[in-house]
Amino acid sequence: MVDRKPHILVLFFLLIIFIFSAVRTLNEYRWSAWAIGDAQNLVAARHFKDEGFFKHYLLTYYHPGYLGASHGTESEIGYYTHYPPLSAIINGFLMKYILDDFYFLKIIAVLFSVSGLYFFYKIISLVINKNIGLYATIFCGISVTFFEYVDCLSPFFMQYSFVY
Repeated sequence: MVDRKPHILVLFFLLIIFIFSAVRTLNEYRWSAWAIGDAQNLVAARHFKDEGFFKHYLLTYYHPGYLGASHGTESEIGYYTHYPPLSAIINGFLMKYILDDFYFLKIIAVLFSVSGLYFFYKIISLVINKNIGLYATIFCGISVTFFEYVDCLSPFFMQYSFVY
């Protein structure tokens, strides 16, 4: 007989995490722990929404309104090429074709984060066993780091759901 108790407990735990994180995103002044990354990603998504995806060859630029200034890892005219812009593309697509709302984008980020935890559970359950997967998922899900970055719009945490 298949033991479904760990699977049901993980789904219940993830539902609690999702509800808590969704309610927490209602505060319009709350940014994730990497607020500058959220702001840069939001600016890049806004450029994709307003100017299109292919005008700038799917490269992001984080300066509001114009190209031409650069710093750090940006190219001479201001394109940021250090990381692939998957989250900016996803956020730009959502803003352009579904709903241009900051709260909506944060809820989608929470959904990606919680789905990443679920896929983490599935991998650990397949490789080791369901009970270890349950404990590992709870351990990761209640960590301060997860809660601080659960609604992050930046590329690192939104892409975790694709890693597993």
